Amino acid sequence: MSTEETPPSEAPHPHAPLRIPPPAYAVLLALLAWGAQTVFACPALLAYPWTLAGLAPGAAGAMLVLWSLSHFRGRRTTFHPFGRPSALVVDGPYRVTRNPMYVSLTLALLGLAAFVGALPYFLAPPAFVLIMNTTQIPHEERLLARLFGEEWEAYRRRVRRWL
Repeated sequence: MSTEETPPSEAPHPHAPLRIPPPAYAVLLALLAWGAQTVFACPALLAYPWTLAGLAPGAAGAMLVLWSLSHFRGRRTTFHPFGRPSALVVDGPYRVTRNPMYVSLTLALLGLAAFVGALPYFLAPPAFVLIMNTTQIPHEERLLARLFGEEWEAYRRRVRRWL
């Protein structure tokens, strides 16, 4: 079936993100950092025992994602980034940030960067934020606006996208 023959309801939205799950972006960025560090052997920005500080944001990210998921389950809605939510989750960590799961992945990348201590790893967290801000989050926000209208707009005005 050619593009012209694709029914409008099945045609990809022109602004839809690639269907790459956000955790895959985080893993890909970590692997790119590892590759860059392997090839370029950048000097360490942090040394032991300071690298142990990376455990704190890593653990915070893990706890935040579990807390976030529990609120999706409590509202019986999907947490899948390409799914169709049946409810707008605005409690728990969603009172502070509209994207706690992306914050948790950013924290995990930051924790990895500190734990390894090398420059390429420190480039991964801002790269992840940039990718989410330009691909995934705008798509999700358009969907939420369409599904939840004024409830979404009121929430969007009240709670920041990140922190």
